[in-house]
Amino acid sequence: MNIEQFLKQELKSPFYYIPNPGNAGDSVIACASYNTFDKLNLTYEVIQSDDTRIENSIVVLGGGGAISGETSYFSKILAECAQKAKKVVLLPHTVKNIDAIITKYGDKITFCCRELMSFEYISQFKNSHVVLLEDMAFTLNITQYAKPISLRTKVNLLTTYIVQRLNGKKASSIKFRYIAKAFNEHRVTRHVRKTAAETKTLNAFRLDEEKTNIEIPAVNYDISALFQLDVNHPLIASCATHLMASSIARFDNVRTNRLHVAIVAALLGKNVEFYDNSYFKCRAVYEHSIKGKYPKVKFQTPE
Repeated sequence: MNIEQFLKQELKSPFYYIPNPGNAGDSVIACASYNTFDKLNLTYEVIQSDDTRIENSIVVLGGGGAISGETSYFSKILAECAQKAKKVVLLPHTVKNIDAIITKYGDKITFCCRELMSFEYISQFKNSHVVLLEDMAFTLNITQYAKPISLRTKVNLLTTYIVQRLNGKKASSIKFRYIAKAFNEHRVTRHVRKTAAETKTLNAFRLDEEKTNIEIPAVNYDISALFQLDVNHPLIASCATHLMASSIARFDNVRTNRLHVAIVAALLGKNVEFYDNSYFKCRAVYEHSIKGKYPKVKFQTPE
């Protein structure tokens, strides 16, 4: 079963969608999710986690790697939604260390896992509903994003922002600073473009809490952080996806321990040296969805 078949089967009624917030990689996930919902003609509305309409409804939570320990931000949202909603569907995720949440709410949550380790972990619980799929990003038609943001998209973005401000809409609101970043795409990407003109290799190693002890090259762009916009609206999520994919498209080779940099690069047919992050996420997704399917991606084993 693939993600489209699963969603058609699972979401026959209208639902509320709460995206997983984060960096540009999370925007890629959100962009792919919006595209898939629309392709399948699913009826949904983007809401915030404190929306009272969650009560006795169907809630879909965005995919990613945010369900890590019961005190993490998105783990808390998962538990709160499971407590109130009739049903919760967690889109393809890496999940670890949430025994209490699964034990208490497993019968109300359908866990979609994007790799085998999370799937096996959740499958241990007798009350769990779990399915093994792939990360949402693999559903993207990546070639349509491997170019700069179109003027039409920018105009639609600004128009949507003005309409939302006039209507006082908050849940799927677009922050003006992210609109400004999209409009200033040329400036935002200038250093990456300059490097692409000088070398064919992009170093995109993470610098946050999931970094490892790998030596960071002198010229390194953590583009997942650099191109972070938002996830609460299809337009802004698509802009972040354009920023990432169009930048990667300029290079022949990519070296990274960012999962979605590796996935986008794989979809674009780049030569990828893929390294692990601080836990099993990158390796596990590589083993499940990349190995054997994208031969230009080579997972790097520490010496």
